[in-house]
Amino acid sequence: MKNLFKSSLVIAASMLILTGCNCFKKASKRVDELSATSVPSPIVLKGDVVPFTAEVVFPSKFMNTKATYKITPVFMSEEGEIVGAPVFFQGEKVTGNHTVIAATGGVAVVKSSIKYEDSMRISALLMRVEVKCNEKSEFMPLTDLVVTKGVSILQNLTESVRFAMAKDAFKRVTTETEQANIMFKINSSRLTKAELNNDEVKALEQFIIDNTGNDRRTLSDVHTKSYASPDGPLKLNNKLSDERANITEKKVASSFKKNNINSVLDVDALGEDWEGFKTLVQESDIAEKDMILQILNMYNDPAKRDEEIKNMSSVFTILAQKILPQLRRSQMVVNVDIQGYTDEELKNIVANNISELNLEELLFSANLFTDLATKIKIYEAAVAVAPNCWRAKNNLGVVSFSNGNAAKAKSLFVEASKLNANSPIVINNIAAMMMVEGNYKQAQSFLAPIIEKNCCAKQNYAVTLIREAKYADAIKYAKSTNKAIAQILVGDIAGAKQSLKSATSEASKGVKAVIAAMEGDFNTANAILGTMTNAGEYKIEVELQK
Repeated sequence: MKNLFKSSLVIAASMLILTGCNCFKKASKRVDELSATSVPSPIVLKGDVVPFTAEVVFPSKFMNTKATYKITPVFMSEEGEIVGAPVFFQGEKVTGNHTVIAATGGVAVVKSSIKYEDSMRISALLMRVEVKCNEKSEFMPLTDLVVTKGVSILQNLTESVRFAMAKDAFKRVTTETEQANIMFKINSSRLTKAELNNDEVKALEQFIIDNTGNDRRTLSDVHTKSYASPDGPLKLNNKLSDERANITEKKVASSFKKNNINSVLDVDALGEDWEGFKTLVQESDIAEKDMILQILNMYNDPAKRDEEIKNMSSVFTILAQKILPQLRRSQMVVNVDIQGYTDEELKNIVANNISELNLEELLFSANLFTDLATKIKIYEAAVAVAPNCWRAKNNLGVVSFSNGNAAKAKSLFVEASKLNANSPIVINNIAAMMMVEGNYKQAQSFLAPIIEKNCCAKQNYAVTLIREAKYADAIKYAKSTNKAIAQILVGDIAGAKQSLKSATSEASKGVKAVIAAMEGDFNTANAILGTMTNAGEYKIEVELQK
């Protein structure tokens, strides 16, 4: 490649052809006096094009007053040439409409923007200078001036696209609840045998029996709340609530003893059940329920509430039939806390009998392993257990991509999308695959609506902005290394350093090396590169700064 950075002169053949052209002879003798520079240097990829401005300096008395010069930007690499649009300059006596360079000397400005191709990364940018000495002659090559070497593609060195994992709903301790109601007649605290042995009470007793004697299951006390319906005198209702609590405790304790149930009853008498009344009215289809609820909001005094509701005579009849009987009760609730598997137990089951685990246990267990093969095994088991679970398919897609199977990952993300098309996690991963395939514009349209709903989406969105050369906009969303790259590209080196302050990734090391090179500290730049496992692209970036 060294030859790419030397002037490639093609003068000899031209000299033979133009031996009679005095204009060309004079120019060729002084060709070494021509010089060219570019802004920026090195040239930087922006979006998908390489914009630059080159200046070719013509010394005094170099430009023949009747000559026309054609200057063509050319990127030369081992793979060939990429040629830009030529720009023309003319002497003072030429009748054309090109920019005039005086005989006393001047600067030919070549402003160009060439679509980027990979071969331009390691190349030489040349200004190919051609001349014709009069309007009737043809352009003949004079020299190729080396302007600069290579193209900085820092914008393409952002950290990898980010795939989002769906969370599991695994709980180390879960709680199951059983509830039973013992009903009472109006103004009564008498507990009948039928009520004591109703289906709900029997189910609660069986629930307690089934969860007794298991080290992984811890039963709570039987929490009992006794109420009266909020009609009639408050004093009477409080008395009824107390009596119902006492009889419930006595009768249920006796029943538990008879059935060898050792649970403790925790009994409260709570008086009139206005909250229960409000809930039942809200859930009812009573035509005047809004008026009833308004009364409850207007008055806190139980007696005033009762009075106002009873004034609505037709409504009160309905309440007495549909609502109030449901509130004359003792409500028993018992909880059991179930201890889940430990991390070590889950690892052992994954290794030996993975089919024992349910969906949430599988999704959680995958986080306990680092090797991709085991993670894939677990997520495949999760998909088998729950074929319609978008989370299982999404997560299997993420680890499949990490394992090098992009086609499988894409297919799984599509399947997950069919199951939950509105999930920001799935949308992000669909867009991430578009980015992997180079479809940054399309990915951006997917990501824009969800950037505040998913952190991976926000970072991926920033990358799409960087790839479009919208660096200032990208800074608003990007973090760490990607933010630093955008800051460098808008000239904020100090900001970039701050963004990289706590970054430790390979990409962040590479960007730190580039910054050191930009500041002329190549010893530090090379020292950083020496700590990287794959410094290839960053080495090129550092070399471009020399």
